[in-house]
Amino acid sequence: MKYLFVAGCPRSGTTALVKILNSHDQIILGMERFKYVKNKITPNHFTKTNFLALDKQETNIFGKNWDNFYEEIDRKFQNNKVEIIGDKYPQYYTQLEYLKTTFDPCQFLFLFRDSYEVASSFNVRAENKKDHWPAENDFRAAVHHWNRSLKKLHEYTKKFSDKDFYIVRYEWLYAGNITYFETILNFLGISMTEEMYQKFETMTSNWETMKCKELHLTDEMREYISTNKDSALEKWCTDLSANQFIENMSNNTSSLLKENGRHDINVLHLAAHKNLQQLTQLDSVLKEKNREISNLQQQLIQSNERIQQLNQTLENRDKEILDVQQQLFQSYQNLIAWIEQLDSLITSIVSSNRWKLGNTVYRIYKKILFRKIDTTPQEHQSKIMDKFQNWKSNNLN
Repeated sequence: MKYLFVAGCPRSGTTALVKILNSHDQIILGMERFKYVKNKITPNHFTKTNFLALDKQETNIFGKNWDNFYEEIDRKFQNNKVEIIGDKYPQYYTQLEYLKTTFDPCQFLFLFRDSYEVASSFNVRAENKKDHWPAENDFRAAVHHWNRSLKKLHEYTKKFSDKDFYIVRYEWLYAGNITYFETILNFLGISMTEEMYQKFETMTSNWETMKCKELHLTDEMREYISTNKDSALEKWCTDLSANQFIENMSNNTSSLLKENGRHDINVLHLAAHKNLQQLTQLDSVLKEKNREISNLQQQLIQSNERIQQLNQTLENRDKEILDVQQQLFQSYQNLIAWIEQLDSLITSIVSSNRWKLGNTVYRIYKKILFRKIDTTPQEHQSKIMDKFQNWKSNNLN
């Protein structure tokens, strides 16, 4: 029996991979079974008795939601056909050297995902108030874990062989590439089963939707990631994963050819290498284009929001202008009514007998003194009302 540990930066697809691998009758992998004692575990922890004795001092992944998971593992123990046993916990990447020297033989599957996608996934969980994920574990924490996981893997290769681990590319695996998945099984020395194939198909069926999903990142966040991620280690990991893919695909092809009496695989090896290089280049171009599209979509959303804000402002201004116009019209109406009342009052006054008597006496007085007679109030009133009628006509029409 050999031991297998699944690790990598958090939010890189470790859980889904374990679900796929556990569909094989010869594989038992825990779900963060020993997360709290990752630097203390020994082969004794992986006996049936200890593995199934779930303890809160060792893990928090148990309870009713996990009963079926561990019942299936119990069944595998009873069948006594297990070839590979181990555990999955992303932070096992901090214990690679300890695990290698404690377990023999020991293999690792290291999940490697695009830094921007990891950061986006961190953000989504950090902003979800219903999630137990800490709010401080945002895109900045993602870059820290992403860099640290690559650094720990690189340090491991300085002391141990890179044949002990296989870098699993998130985008290649979950795109549903069965050929790529078979290279993982080839690394593990396990053959595909019908149950595993069905599980793989199910777990990768939503890739078309996932790859089109907009990243939960602002331009400032993208700039932070670009500036702070370790690009040198990223290139190292990318190149090594490509070489491992070619080697494991070639080994698998070599076995098939030998069964048919053929041993020359150079042509296939070169063809595979060329195809993989093209695939890697196209994958990079596609990611860049998707990022550009995402940026343009974000800009379009912001522009639409700005247009909506301006439209709302214009609507508010139009409403304010209409209110002012209505107030002004009402003021005009009040002024007109007041002037017309004043005109009626003046007309009543100058038409009264007292006014006529006084006016007659006034005119006689002026003539006796040989003084010019002033314009009568009626004439003044008539001129003023003519001007008023013109104003009224011009302003209300």
